Amino acid sequence: MLRAADAVVVSNMRDELAVKEQGVPAESIFRAPLGSYIAVPERNDATRREGRRLFGIDEEAICIAYFGFVLPARNIDILLNAISLLRHEGVNAWGLIMGGEHPNARGYLDKCRNQCNSMGLNNYVVWTGFASDQQVGLGLMAADIFVSLPDRGADLRNTSIITAIRAKLPVVTSRNERFFVDEELAQMECEMVPPRNITALKKAIYKHILSPPSKVLLHQLSENLAPERIWARHIDMLLQAFTG
Repeated sequence: MLRAADAVVVSNMRDELAVKEQGVPAESIFRAPLGSYIAVPERNDATRREGRRLFGIDEEAICIAYFGFVLPARNIDILLNAISLLRHEGVNAWGLIMGGEHPNARGYLDKCRNQCNSMGLNNYVVWTGFASDQQVGLGLMAADIFVSLPDRGADLRNTSIITAIRAKLPVVTSRNERFFVDEELAQMECEMVPPRNITALKKAIYKHILSPPSKVLLHQLSENLAPERIWARHIDMLLQAFTG
């Protein structure tokens, strides 16, 4: 079906390579990038305080946020282990997990919450369940770092990562050489670690605690993904695909 098409539209490098492997010629492939569907607030002291009040997060904490489905393929248990290690090393690390259970992963959320309890993290990890766009936006304002660890490695299909960059957060995510490494994410200053390496994750978070990216850099990365820019490029690619 793909080889019979006059044009194939993809959103990211990973899908582009997969389509090429199916024999689609490069000149028939058009990349229309994805953007964030969540309007994040402006990052400032007021929105940070508002987000922390909303979720009951200590003002002095290092808040590590995740949003999306809570399922094994996102390795939430690894994030909890990293938070526990940081706390044992004297870091006032908190977790903010914004998302509910995936219908295909019944029991994993309870497993993670039980793990949280057994590690003594109940007072330091906030579970929101399914959250509104407004809650996610304020949660990202409350955060200092965003973590997402897809099993197969992250790519620019992961709109939660795009949203975190839009929220001007440092991002720690995963790379998995067995499947694909998205160098574009690395160019966006995302720190990339193996998806189930607790020590590597802890070190990556600690690196951002000690030496966070500059606000100027985070602002520029955010502006590069501004909806008006992304959707203009998206529309342009669709028009090129339709007109040949």
